[in-house]
Amino acid sequence: MWRLVFLFVFALFAGCAGAKSVGTSAPVVCELGASLEVLVDEEGAQLVVWEIDEPTSLRSSELPDAPAYQRYRGVIERAGADLRVPVWDPPEIESERMAEVWRREFHNIDMAASGEAGEIRPVECWEALMLARRFEEHDALTESSEFIAAYLVKDGRARVYYGAGPGMFPPRRVYPFDHVAADVAKGWRFERFLHNHTVTSNKGAPALGVAAPSTNDVMLSKSLIASMGLEFVLVTNGFYTVEIPAGSIGAYEGPAPNPE
Repeated sequence: MWRLVFLFVFALFAGCAGAKSVGTSAPVVCELGASLEVLVDEEGAQLVVWEIDEPTSLRSSELPDAPAYQRYRGVIERAGADLRVPVWDPPEIESERMAEVWRREFHNIDMAASGEAGEIRPVECWEALMLARRFEEHDALTESSEFIAAYLVKDGRARVYYGAGPGMFPPRRVYPFDHVAADVAKGWRFERFLHNHTVTSNKGAPALGVAAPSTNDVMLSKSLIASMGLEFVLVTNGFYTVEIPAGSIGAYEGPAPNPE
């Protein structure tokens, strides 16, 4: 009898101690927590890098408390456009050449959405941080603009490169791949290559960019996989990210051949 009472009291105190421990644990904060190094800064184009102890928060579902990013999410949500597979105005196809171009693009969208070659999942912290930086530089709802990012790991540390420019696409001078190749040669793993697809339109309302690689993305990704051992290809729209293992990139199509 006394043994049963002792076990009950012990379990009660242990449960209370566990509850206290959970209640006082530090909250997860989505931030890089390190100063950046500027590698390129020319005519509105920048390439920067962070190197940090790799915290689990970077791969968490927590999102940054960044005003421009939160405003973007609010506008998309109020429009009812926060869809895993966006609905957007169809392109105008005026030639056989463009029909083949768009057939390939739609194939890639369908492949990502199917889950047969990768997964569309909610955006993670580090992806949202990269997008938040882009939104601080350009209003995502009025200016279409993409960034490019690379995530490398070694011995419990992460190195994150981010490049973007003043226009729609990052200029070549902010591509981080020369730096990435040098890092890989020193034992870093090129784990993730990320960029964003920008807001589009659906009958005058905003629509998310697709979480799927374009044909040009596929061509670049295949090169990075072959030359630098890239492990995952990611495309985000700030709500959802497609994550494609290197071994699945062959299911996606590259650009249509140029006519002879």
